[in-house]
Amino acid sequence: MIAQFNSQNLEPLPWLVLALIVFGLIIGLLLAKWRVQRRMNVNRRLGSRGETIALQLLERAGFEIITTQASATIDVEVDDRLEQYTVRADAIVRKQGQDFLVEIKGTSTSADVGNRATRRQLLEYTTAFDVDECLLVNAEKETIQVIRFPSIHGD
Repeated sequence: MIAQFNSQNLEPLPWLVLALIVFGLIIGLLLAKWRVQRRMNVNRRLGSRGETIALQLLERAGFEIITTQASATIDVEVDDRLEQYTVRADAIVRKQGQDFLVEIKGTSTSADVGNRATRRQLLEYTTAFDVDECLLVNAEKETIQVIRFPSIHGD
């Protein structure tokens, strides 16, 4: 016996396929959102842990913690129009009468002045904060580096 097909038998199929596609997209979007949120939570915990490690390292090295999450405003002139931006450094510390801006990085990759983003961040902070030098703290390796920009510091 040969089965006969007619258009009435096939009509529900496209709607079912479309419903399954939409359902799959919704599930995919929810999973993607969950993964992003999870990664943000992990990064937040690692950052908090890294900051704690770094501040303890600085204190053991003889630095006095002046403030954490220090903010400053920088002025940028664009076509004779002044724009202001707020920047936030991880900490300001003091040792032997000198003030240091502290940038804390949780991984060796980001805690490298060869990393363009880190270098630019430190350069921006150097112009924004009235400090003697910058410190780049690698929380992963527990190291402290002194960072100077000779053209800015007048060397």
